[in-house]
Amino acid sequence: MIGRTNLIAVAALLCLILLPYGVFAQALEEVSVKRLDAAAKVRVSFSAPVQVTRFFPETSGRILYISIKLTELGNPQDVAHRQRISAIDQLGGDLPLNDVTFEPNTAEGDRIIVRFSRTVGYKLQRGRDGRSIVILVPIKKRASEAGAEVDENFPYVVNLDSQRTPIRNAKLLPIDTENHRLYVSQYKKDNTLWYRLRLGFFPNKNAALTALNEVRLVYPKAWVTRVSKGERIASRKLVVASQQAAEPAPGLRGGQEQQMKAARQALIRGDNKTAISIFQKISRSSDSRYNRDALELLGLSYEREGDRKKASSIYQQYIQKYPRGEETTRVKQRLANLSRFGEREPLRAARPERKPGDLEYYGTWSQRWYTGTTSTSGSSEVDQSALLSNLYLNARFSTDKVKYLANLNVDHTLDSLSSTETGGDVRKAYVEAKAKDRRYEARLGRQSGNARGILTRFDGVIGGFKLYREWHLYLASGAPVDTVAPDSERRFQSVSVDTSIPSQNLSLTVFNMDATIDGETDRRAIGMEGRYSTSDSSGLGLLDYDTYFNDLNIAMLQSNWKGSKDLTYNLLIDYRKSPLMQLGNALLAPVNGVTYESIAALRAAQPGVDVYQLAKDRTATSRQVSGGITRALNKRLQLSGDLTLSDVSGVPASAGQPSVPGTGLLTTLSGRIIASNWLAKNSVTVGGASLVDASSYKALSMFVTERATFKRDWRLEANLSMYLVDNDSGTSQVRLTPALRTEYRRKNVTFEFELGQVVVDNSGTLVSSTDRTFVMLGYRYDF
Repeated sequence: MIGRTNLIAVAALLCLILLPYGVFAQALEEVSVKRLDAAAKVRVSFSAPVQVTRFFPETSGRILYISIKLTELGNPQDVAHRQRISAIDQLGGDLPLNDVTFEPNTAEGDRIIVRFSRTVGYKLQRGRDGRSIVILVPIKKRASEAGAEVDENFPYVVNLDSQRTPIRNAKLLPIDTENHRLYVSQYKKDNTLWYRLRLGFFPNKNAALTALNEVRLVYPKAWVTRVSKGERIASRKLVVASQQAAEPAPGLRGGQEQQMKAARQALIRGDNKTAISIFQKISRSSDSRYNRDALELLGLSYEREGDRKKASSIYQQYIQKYPRGEETTRVKQRLANLSRFGEREPLRAARPERKPGDLEYYGTWSQRWYTGTTSTSGSSEVDQSALLSNLYLNARFSTDKVKYLANLNVDHTLDSLSSTETGGDVRKAYVEAKAKDRRYEARLGRQSGNARGILTRFDGVIGGFKLYREWHLYLASGAPVDTVAPDSERRFQSVSVDTSIPSQNLSLTVFNMDATIDGETDRRAIGMEGRYSTSDSSGLGLLDYDTYFNDLNIAMLQSNWKGSKDLTYNLLIDYRKSPLMQLGNALLAPVNGVTYESIAALRAAQPGVDVYQLAKDRTATSRQVSGGITRALNKRLQLSGDLTLSDVSGVPASAGQPSVPGTGLLTTLSGRIIASNWLAKNSVTVGGASLVDASSYKALSMFVTERATFKRDWRLEANLSMYLVDNDSGTSQVRLTPALRTEYRRKNVTFEFELGQVVVDNSGTLVSSTDRTFVMLGYRYDF
């Protein structure tokens, strides 16, 4: 695989050299996976702030649909496109995650589709950075991990919860607890018995505080303390299980799942007799899902009890019953170790999994051909015929202390109808190093902005290091990837400081940035970004003030929270300059009939033009307030509604360009219903409608979408949408859009086909009809 990947990497480097730059946006940055104690932490990262408006199903499913709002802070000309990442670390087969797909501008808005190979339970959280979504998926703990060691010499613990009723289990924690112990201690206060749920043990206070920062997503009132040696030893018999033990994945019998967890916990705390009793029952059970693991762990329990003869008999029975597989190789090693003295041969993992020191390559090569034909009044014309190619490469390498990453994403468009030169775009091309203890990190190359005052893609470097505890300093320098002033010389420098307040689940970034264009000030800004996150709520706020133009560029607030009775809410308040206020905006339109591609050229040709005022005149102001509510009626049915108020100001006449009126107030009321397994098994049906009331028109849009998976390899999506608008000028329009999309996957290759039609009927003072048919054919190779 590495040799093949190297050949593709060479092709990518040739693309870097040969392809001219275009304008596309890579919204979906990365999908990373981390193994926790009994869960997988899947992080879906974006290039801009992301807000989850709703997701379905809410607790478990084979396909997870997440509706999102992406707030693109930079170039409004960047167009997000469909992306799919399928080369994902599956933790040696324990995580049944197939792929993650980003689909923008659908009838339902922007959405993320997460596909698993089987039905799983999950919990959704917003990432602390405000630019990611975290999905916690309970996974089976490996047999080889059942006896993980806990260092009782470490004195610090995280006190998760305190209450006056016995604590039977713990919530699913968003950190790795493999070498830690969950237990419940007791103490008396004012003759009242209290129970404390604790996670131990940590070598120092800083290590405990790092864990505290994560677990407060689930336990907001957690705190750090130091405990005695006596409590650490006594905790062996006070172990509790994580909550997912009581929440088996759909389709499994809760008793079997719970018994396996209980038996593993007994083995961890040294209660071998209890473990033997439970594993014996499970290994003989008719529920074959657990038989194999239970039989191996039964042998391990006898081995730790000191009954080597019985352990040997169980291991031999296992090998006879399961003669193949890497698990069997491990059991053979256990059997061989019973007769060895001194150092044992290390056991092999049940399945291959990426470890520190491993070099991992993966990526995708895809091509899609788009064609469209428009028919009007009996005549037809081909208006689109283009081949879009994309290469995505990702390489990872890690040591015990540092993680390294290299990313390359290249687009190319071959337009057979265009007389101009077709081109491509290097969307991303960077290398990154990040210390696992967060002491330092650095990224070099072409990368996303949308943070720390850097609001566009840029070529450059950004690096940060730890100052003290939760304080980090970041420095950045580079050149924006320009589309408005391609002949200008643009540079920027940025300084920012990050800090967090774990006790309040808050994190904060304060920044200062200075940008120049052709030697002049382009933008000079100060600002801050605050983030708040718990298990039931999250929020992100951003302020960006330009001290050169003395004007507010961005003021934004996003928030999500859970209410009672299966209700969730979302809110967005957004004020911004559109586009972002900067001197380069003077070049957005011709100046006195002449188009310029640099500020220097404009000043040289027309020295009397006030470029500063021209940039302000050509920058509009956008305002939006949006709120939504979602209600889960049951596991298969969800209702939601949204209300949005928005407007964009007009711009005055400037340098030969006429004035542009504003949009006026737009009021949009939307509702939708989502149902699973309604028309077919493994299908989701979505229907919705929106009413728009504007100053010059009124509109109604409706849609229905059906998505289904057949025989695992086939995916089908049918969509029908209708848009009706009545203008105050006396004209009206009806637009009908049926579309059908299908995918067929064969091993690492996916074939795609889409057929659609747009039928437009205009009436009133302007009578006409238009019929456009479009087709997409494509394939994708994942390696």
